[in-house]
Amino acid sequence: MKMYRFVGNAPCDIGGTRYERFGSRAEFTRELAEDVLTGGGCFIPEPDFRTIGVTDAEVQMFGYAGGFPEPTPEFVHKKQRAQARAIQLMNDLSLLDAFNVDSQEAGE
Repeated sequence: MKMYRFVGNAPCDIGGTRYERFGSRAEFTRELAEDVLTGGGCFIPEPDFRTIGVTDAEVQMFGYAGGFPEPTPEFVHKKQRAQARAIQLMNDLSLLDAFNVDSQEAGE
């Protein structure tokens, strides 16, 4: 199992779990990650999320769409980068091959 982060704008239901907050964590097998991404689920691997630089504080403050306070321009840029990465993964699942970090190694 590998750790992923939800980076979508619209809620997503997977295996009985509803993902609504940007930055929510999810654990998927490689096969499930492929199914989620090919089905349009907006998730990226934990290491990509960390590389983009989204902080836990930002997830807490700005994770829900339409929430308050208004997101900072820096957070909006990070969110756009995360969503662009998810689109890359949706279009090229072989990019998941570079994701070799177990969830325990990712701090979970």
